[in-house]
Amino acid sequence: MPTPTPAPVGWTNPPLPEGTEVWTPAIGDTVVVGSEIKANGYVYYRCTGFGEPISGMTVYRRRAVVPAPPTDPAPPSRSAAGTGAGPGPVAPGGREPVPAVHPDASAPDPVRQEEKRTPAFLRRQRERARERVFGRDLSNRPTVTPPLYSRDHRFKDLARLIVNGYSVNEDGLSFQVTVLSDLRHVAVPHDLIPVTLEAPGGRTLDIVIVLTPPPDQNVCTFSASYTWNQLAKLLELERPDGVPVRDAVIEALPQAGIRAEWWDNRTGPNAPRHYCGGTEQKYGSGRIDLRPITVDDLKASEAVAKTAWTAAEPLRTSRPVYRAFADLLRPGLEMATALEAESEFFISGEQHVSVVAKMRALYSRPAELKALGVELMSGEDVRRCTDTYYDVPELTLLRHGIVLRRRQFGGDGPGGFLLQVKGRTVTRQGEPGERIRLTSQVHLMEPVDPARLGEFLAGGGVDNAFARVLADGPAHGRSGPSSPEEWAGLAPRLVVTAQRVRYSLELAHSMTVDFSADSATGTDPVTGRSFTVHTVEFGIGHEGLCVDDESSGPLYASFSGGAGARAYRIPPGRVGGGNGTRRPAVAARRVLVTRPYHVPSDLDDPELFGRRDYLQYRDLRDRMMHHLFGYAAKDLALGGTKSHTLARLLEMI
Repeated sequence: MPTPTPAPVGWTNPPLPEGTEVWTPAIGDTVVVGSEIKANGYVYYRCTGFGEPISGMTVYRRRAVVPAPPTDPAPPSRSAAGTGAGPGPVAPGGREPVPAVHPDASAPDPVRQEEKRTPAFLRRQRERARERVFGRDLSNRPTVTPPLYSRDHRFKDLARLIVNGYSVNEDGLSFQVTVLSDLRHVAVPHDLIPVTLEAPGGRTLDIVIVLTPPPDQNVCTFSASYTWNQLAKLLELERPDGVPVRDAVIEALPQAGIRAEWWDNRTGPNAPRHYCGGTEQKYGSGRIDLRPITVDDLKASEAVAKTAWTAAEPLRTSRPVYRAFADLLRPGLEMATALEAESEFFISGEQHVSVVAKMRALYSRPAELKALGVELMSGEDVRRCTDTYYDVPELTLLRHGIVLRRRQFGGDGPGGFLLQVKGRTVTRQGEPGERIRLTSQVHLMEPVDPARLGEFLAGGGVDNAFARVLADGPAHGRSGPSSPEEWAGLAPRLVVTAQRVRYSLELAHSMTVDFSADSATGTDPVTGRSFTVHTVEFGIGHEGLCVDDESSGPLYASFSGGAGARAYRIPPGRVGGGNGTRRPAVAARRVLVTRPYHVPSDLDDPELFGRRDYLQYRDLRDRMMHHLFGYAAKDLALGGTKSHTLARLLEMI
């Protein structure tokens, strides 16, 4: 905590403006949200985190704040992480240049937009919104414990949010969350991490807490509790007489999410850089089910297209697909689907050697990376993997370019059985090189019962996304196995061993493109013949946190409703207001739950090829191809399904 100024500000006249950062013995560091001059001339302040007025004689100023002149806006404020932006206006009396705080949260002025991203503004915004929803009495507000900070030098993964546990009982909803950051990449003087409570679809209900952990402490744990009445106020429920508030809330909000964002200054003053959690459970945690999710819920959710590139979660024992195949599927491991944007090109052995050498050289040339639009390039990662392709005796899948394989890496331990499927591919009209494919993967328990595997592959249940992806390929003008009996002859038909030289290329908005140069050898188990091919591949790795030009992250996320949305009524039900900043609504159907998988119709969305992160991926791919191959890039043969190509070269099909 900065050292307080020697004298308190009880006689300050005019009083400190709203937004001034102060320190008081009652609550420590806080922010002024209002003031009142008493008859005796003393100033009393209302501060965040304390319900009663505080005498100015016990309030110490930490940082002076000067309101921006109405006709001459001040330059952008400095961010919490130190943007290096120019100074604000000089205060009377020759004080040091200070940030300007604009109390108008709804103003469209770019200066005000940038200042929404400071810790003080977020906390003030949270305080105002909670005061609007719950009133000034702090006892009527959700309970959030002070964050406990610690250090874990072993954590080297991406920043992560973990819901340690949650409880849904007669009192309401409570949960405990741990937020972890990588010590190598924390901001200075501290990270800025807003944590929000959201509804399915990404709509923010409440800013739970704004974390600013010090740079030497990368683990933060806190707990929060919401009563049913508090959740009803956030949802603006209108319920008929006689309907218990708990039942009304669960009908309107059967599922909620806890989402954290990490903001830094690479793309602007405290712009969102990375997010984790939410109802989509990015990186495996963040979703809270207030009641069991049913097959009917999942069916209803399919009416809304899922455009995220990846949908995944650790397989829960409560999911219908697990209950149907508990003897086959491994719980706790990720079951996923993906809209896979991938480009593959066949190259010669000599070109493969040249590509690897050029990529190694590029890693040490930051000027060339910047010219290509790459903000960060990972080091080289060499992996060996073995793919065993399964098919029926007629080789129906290999003939039609449908992948059903077991993938094994060199370091995999015993007992692991990762089964993957790559189904139908869509191509952008007039551009055969622009392709997106629907894929899925699941972990099986060994030994695998062939009969049960056939039932799983033929199962068309709503929650069996793996089987639906597999069936979608043959369904489009092709014929393939569709019953457990037809899958009875399933067996390994092709083995491909590959060495992959991989790099990760990070672009703006945390968009990551994976690049690999592969040498793959396919072997026919029947004849023993082998053939080797070389390829380069590009794919979307980490989808970008892409936002529109006037918004930033989940605090500004779109939802079906808008500022004039009506409150929730039963039936048919609608989520209303909430405690979060909004951007203009988009036309979309409201969803009650977020399904953890894609369906075949998601692949048919024509907007996929126009997504900002897809355009980023396409532009980098084209620049990299020119960098690696020059004008010869246009002569390279397009790949697609390596197993289909190798089976053809081996004269299996």
